[in-house]
Amino acid sequence: MMKSAMTKSTLQKCPLTQARKELTLNGTGAAGHPAAAQPRLRRPARGLLWSIALLAALLLAGWSAAAKPTPADAGRSDLAALLAAADGVLAPDAAVTLRYAAPLPAAAGDDALAAAGDALAARLSLPAGAVSRASGHAVYAAGGGSAAGGGSAAGGGSAAGGGSAAGGGGLSLQLARLDDGSAFVIARLEARTADGLPALEARRESLEAALQAAGVQADCNVVLQGAAARPSAGAAAQADGLQALLAKRLGAAPLERYADGETVSITMSAPKLHASVISGGKRVNLQAAVHTLTESGLQRITIGTPVITTEY
Repeated sequence: MMKSAMTKSTLQKCPLTQARKELTLNGTGAAGHPAAAQPRLRRPARGLLWSIALLAALLLAGWSAAAKPTPADAGRSDLAALLAAADGVLAPDAAVTLRYAAPLPAAAGDDALAAAGDALAARLSLPAGAVSRASGHAVYAAGGGSAAGGGSAAGGGSAAGGGSAAGGGGLSLQLARLDDGSAFVIARLEARTADGLPALEARRESLEAALQAAGVQADCNVVLQGAAARPSAGAAAQADGLQALLAKRLGAAPLERYADGETVSITMSAPKLHASVISGGKRVNLQAAVHTLTESGLQRITIGTPVITTEY
């Protein structure tokens, strides 16, 4: 297992690196939050609780959309900026995932969690959902593909799932109650780059307005994923080209780079993006990863801001 650009000790001090390394679907720690277990570096575990734990780590790291991009980019959303930066990088019809996450007041009991979930689902024009159990935790899910928790298809992205008037695309809602009684909400919109920027922006704005009307104050996490438009000889070579392109298009400067066989991830700071988290005392707002699928040899590229919150 190789690590380049930063030393092992530096990586271990990075909260986001540790969060991604240590979270597993089955582990729970203090106050019922998912806890450290065996590192899972190659392809992070799927699952709603893993997604919640990583998004909670982002909130603890000061996830914010308040950062000021360069003047020329101040009026452009991170979704638009990322789509422009990825132009020609991903094969057509790549997956676009928008995630909004926020803590909620404690929901004591399954009935209270279901009531809170149904009320928010109605605001998002989703049908009422249901409460089930995931690794011993109560989870409310409504909308298309909500039970799975956020993994992407191996060939280049997530399926669209069910629709909603608020999102105009594959919208799903999850609420989870942890052992300490606290609750967490994730609204996820899945679409395709082929939908076009105007349609994607309209869905984003509609979903954000619906969440704000429901009293949910959450910033947007954007993740693009698809097959490489131009495959390279190995993940490292593809990652080198991707890093250079993001530096040119977004002014991205690398902060850390991590390699594990045919998977390479790069954490960067880009002045042309709004969202950011603080990790290791540094402003982080862009991650990119390249993973070569063992079965097919297909190279899959994932780009996210402020970080990647799905399986590579």
